[in-house]
Amino acid sequence: MKAKFNSTNVNFPIFDYLTHSYKKNHLTILFLCFTAYATAQNYMSTPYRIQEPSSSINIPLIKKALEKRQRDYDNSRKISCYDWMLFLMNNADSSDYISIKSSTMLSGVRYYFYKNTGYVIVYVKDNSYDFNDSDDNAYVYCNINELRWQTFVQFGTTNSWGESFHSYIENFKCDCK
Repeated sequence: MKAKFNSTNVNFPIFDYLTHSYKKNHLTILFLCFTAYATAQNYMSTPYRIQEPSSSINIPLIKKALEKRQRDYDNSRKISCYDWMLFLMNNADSSDYISIKSSTMLSGVRYYFYKNTGYVIVYVKDNSYDFNDSDDNAYVYCNINELRWQTFVQFGTTNSWGESFHSYIENFKCDCK
């Protein structure tokens, strides 16, 4: 009986060498992958890696920048005080004007009533001899009701216009630019 050739029965030295070499290459690749993974893990956990710490972000500076941007946006939406004065002069429902010669601070005061709200335009003197109502020295005050206006006029007439202004009008400055 003749034996059939079967590669599993035959033990050639070349097959041992190829099989060993094949396993060796796989082990080498596996070893390199594991080493790369372990090195990466070690690198991520060491304190010597280059990374910006979270404390380097300056929160107050960012907050200030955002607040400035909001103020700039709000200011861009504001009407100028001069435009507001012109609007009140042309569109007010009613108005009242007091020319003040005896005051060292005020040269004149205008009261405008527009849509159920009172507005006061105060003209401040440059010096005690200035009697002109200049728009350069005018300031707009908002939400002055009629009772407050009447009290301001009454106190200013009997006492001091400056004191009356500081007591009844000054705290209501309009938010215009």
